[in-house]
Amino acid sequence: MSNPEHRELLQEIRRLRGSIDELNGLLRSIFTSTNDNLPTRKRTSKKKKRSAGAVEKESGASEPRSSPPGRHF
Repeated sequence: MSNPEHRELLQEIRRLRGSIDELNGLLRSIFTSTNDNLPTRKRTSKKKKRSAGAVEKESGASEPRSSPPGRHF
């Protein structure tokens, strides 16, 4: 590899490293702002309570029906 080619490659590498640093900064700011907007732990526990209520409904479905099957009228 000749000296001018070597210099061009070094300049291209520096330029690419600068672009990578800029992209890393953008990604860092995106993820930082996203993490700030994540739901709190309290909100997650509400979700668990809701799913626990759904389980109770399913267990209630095994109770005997008020009318026999097939007699809808």
